[in-house]
Amino acid sequence: KYFPQIHEMSYLNSFRCANAPTPARAAELEKNFRGQCGRAAQAIFASDVLLVVTGAGFSADSGLAVYADVARIPAYARRGLDYADLCEPDHLRSEPELFYGFWGQCFNDYRRTGPHRGYEIIARWRDDKQRGDGGGGDHSADGDVAGRIRTRIGKTSRQDIHAGDEELPAGAFHLFTSNVDAHSYDYFRAGEIYECHGNIELWQCSSSVWDGSGCPSTIWRAPLRHEFLVDPHTMLAPRRRGVGAGNVGASNVGHDATPETEEGGGARLGQTTGTRKRDTERLLRHMPASIDTKGWQLAEGENWPACGHCDAPARPAILMFGGDFKCDEDQLRRWELWRRAVPDVVCRDTGGGGRVCVLEIGCGVRVPTCRFTSEDIVDELAHRGVVGRTTLVRINPDFPLAPLVSEDGGRCEVIPIMSKGLAAIEQIDELYREIANGKLPDVDGDRKGTVEERIEKIPESTEIDQLSSQLRLSETRQIV
Repeated sequence: KYFPQIHEMSYLNSFRCANAPTPARAAELEKNFRGQCGRAAQAIFASDVLLVVTGAGFSADSGLAVYADVARIPAYARRGLDYADLCEPDHLRSEPELFYGFWGQCFNDYRRTGPHRGYEIIARWRDDKQRGDGGGGDHSADGDVAGRIRTRIGKTSRQDIHAGDEELPAGAFHLFTSNVDAHSYDYFRAGEIYECHGNIELWQCSSSVWDGSGCPSTIWRAPLRHEFLVDPHTMLAPRRRGVGAGNVGASNVGHDATPETEEGGGARLGQTTGTRKRDTERLLRHMPASIDTKGWQLAEGENWPACGHCDAPARPAILMFGGDFKCDEDQLRRWELWRRAVPDVVCRDTGGGGRVCVLEIGCGVRVPTCRFTSEDIVDELAHRGVVGRTTLVRINPDFPLAPLVSEDGGRCEVIPIMSKGLAAIEQIDELYREIANGKLPDVDGDRKGTVEERIEKIPESTEIDQLSSQLRLSETRQIV
């Protein structure tokens, strides 16, 4: 048992090192932050299709705790519990107060904390892609690529999707995320979202996970007005409200709860650091209603939800350690259809001239699902013939490199940005707006010559290619 653990740690350390820049490279990336953001802005603007892939770092910019910090509070430290321990579904059977205390407080934190401004920015870029604004090919008529993708998905969906899934297919934009906060539904349509680990708003019956009882329930939404009662000192959730939780009342949940925290600051469970509160008008406005209307059951005075079909305890439909979960099959099906349709449209329907940008934000290496997804997409597009028209923008303050992505022969372009997500998104958006307004942004202000003088040196080609060249004039500071 000891040696596999060493092998796993060794692999993780090697993977970290490969994705982290050397000190010299890191210094260069930090120094050329604006230049890299300029290249990213050009790639996003020029793309016909935009895939955004987000991890925990994107959620952290809203003031929510990341995996390493969420459980760093004395209530858990006294018991020697970390995040991996708390994510064991068996706690629901052995100590439900602990289970609902942890997941209930996560639910409260996510519900009350507002998504950061980056969601708004990306939603605006999404609108540009869906309308056909920008785009590097000659086929960027109003909504042309988005329409072609939807048409191709529609042809397939008549064979593959059951009649109950009536969500409009995604067009020239999709969001892939490992975050379970469900904040994406405040800004993006359900058909544009795939959550590979589930989300805190969807719940399921626990009986089928434990004993395969065959409970007929599927997954169901938590009520919009629901909140859990959690003792901020013990982080336990009593079975009944007002019983076994000291002086804790409904007003002491979520943002108002102030559990003790360890030194070092930062977001923790029950102590978010975001400055925005959830906009009640936007709250989950694009999340579909539950088809299983009998699923969620909460008797008066109770604090622990149950399955309305069989009375077994309910649990979040989230991927946990050492357990299974019921994924949103409609959502998964929509993602798979979109992923299959994009190469066909970009390679065939656009005459091979379509451009794709994969924008990855805050995806770590401990659970590299999102990173592998980004790399698989660009690799698949290269194999399908989208050579030189695919870009991977990887934003990460610690691991911005993509060593597994081959750029040989111009197969694709990798733009590493060593930064937290929101800071990079805001800088990219500033430059994106300049491009949209017909300007070539001055991302190289410390180089010799004015922008106009440098543009004159560029050989005549397409406008997009001119912009790309302008952003890479200095050989000594070019970063790929």
